[in-house]
Amino acid sequence: MSKAASSEAPASLRSLIAFLEVAGAGSTHAAAAKVNLTQPAISQSVARLEERFGARLFERHGGGMTLTQAGKGLALRVQRAVQHLRTGEQALEAAGANKSALLRQATSSQLLAVTAVVASRSFTSAALKLGVSEPTVHRAARQLEHVVGIPLLRATPTGVEPTTHAIALARAASLVFEEIRQAEVDIREAEGEFDGRLRIGSLPLGRARIVPEAVLALKASHPRLTIEILDGAYAELVDHLRHGRLDVIFGALRKGPEADIEQEVLFEDPLSIIVRSGHPLAGRTRPSAPVLSSLTWVVPRALTPARENFARFFERRGQAAPVSMIECSSSEATRALLLGSDYAALLSRLQVEEDVAAGRLATCGAPLWETSREIGIATRRSMRPTRSQTLLLDALRDSARVKARAP
Repeated sequence: MSKAASSEAPASLRSLIAFLEVAGAGSTHAAAAKVNLTQPAISQSVARLEERFGARLFERHGGGMTLTQAGKGLALRVQRAVQHLRTGEQALEAAGANKSALLRQATSSQLLAVTAVVASRSFTSAALKLGVSEPTVHRAARQLEHVVGIPLLRATPTGVEPTTHAIALARAASLVFEEIRQAEVDIREAEGEFDGRLRIGSLPLGRARIVPEAVLALKASHPRLTIEILDGAYAELVDHLRHGRLDVIFGALRKGPEADIEQEVLFEDPLSIIVRSGHPLAGRTRPSAPVLSSLTWVVPRALTPARENFARFFERRGQAAPVSMIECSSSEATRALLLGSDYAALLSRLQVEEDVAAGRLATCGAPLWETSREIGIATRRSMRPTRSQTLLLDALRDSARVKARAP
């Protein structure tokens, strides 16, 4: 029994909880009373799940039902999904919501609707994303409000404003759906089918070589994997990571990450003063701080590790920070500004190594080791990686270590 599981709509939450009860009780008869369903309804629910996941989940025998290997994997994922829901319930109960309402009454469609509205702040956009009508999304969201007994979404002249409890619920629900998606991937990979989707959030350092080289290496060994690379600001990427929309972030790590984010340092990376090859300072030993302060600089956005290091570079030399600056978060735009002017930038050589090797850009002096940043990967602390996610993490580690050893 083998076929790809459908990913067009989430599996029924009630069916998944019923599946857990059957797994625990060892029969549909014993489970029926616990979930207030008839035995035939439980049996049909299990059959639909087996069809959806493309695998036999139970072995049927005279003594009852026991989980197959695929069933054990799904049970583990559903248990994790239930824990995410309980976390969402705790956030709602603090606001006076009905206790355990999510597990007892909420549906996947209702959770999906609220999650989409919270993400887009619009019923219209949520409907387009889900491929259903706007009234369908509106009805499902209001039904969930009725289930939990507190308001979640408030209409405003500019769209929809979710409550803080709705935002917490949306995050929990997103992780529920991610666990079930990973369950589908687990089952496929156990059959040797590595054809899922991996999603990498890449900060500036990784975009030039490390992330692309890791992806090329992984695609060479597993060509049917679909790999998505998303760039953006750290705050945006970490929000995607927390909601299960990214598997990993690669780049400059943050000091004191929040408790739900796990960071792994792969190497230390110093910054260098980078200018165009024809710049008056190109190739010179490190210019004095006053000379550097007089230049026009292309700097990263505020609150990034590289921007903080830029400020500290001048502070340590007792020199006022430059007043002429262009704030730029785009690697391509930074490169163009350097090539077309006498501006300077404080960058990792890994970001511009091809241009330096080709003679288009140049460094001023040796790397500034006092500006060194920790480079590595960030994941959700609660993540239980699939095999392909583990392969991706290993490919990023390998690519990073090769670069760290390079001169």
